[in-house]
Amino acid sequence: MSVDKTRCAVCGVRNHALGGRASNGEFMLALPVNKDRGGVAWPRLGIDAWCANADGEVQRLSIVRIALTRTILNQAPAFLCQHCLRNHQASQGIFLDLFAVRAA
Repeated sequence: MSVDKTRCAVCGVRNHALGGRASNGEFMLALPVNKDRGGVAWPRLGIDAWCANADGEVQRLSIVRIALTRTILNQAPAFLCQHCLRNHQASQGIFLDLFAVRAA
């Protein structure tokens, strides 16, 4: 069985895509910004920039880059974006608190 390493197995977002997450969880691709000399550039990570979905809706969102994570989904290997991975872990009762301080 071949596993697609280029897209999230749940939402289909492409690995290394640049964009932002809307409040409904939909990933929207970043729109290029104009440079002073007439060229085109992409927004930097962490800033708010304009993003659009496939329907042409445009929102100003915080820019992130998608990094797929290999996991087991329905007893088979799969690659998920962080948004879908967190939702999958929550549905399985897996809650990771990376900032928890444990007493020794």
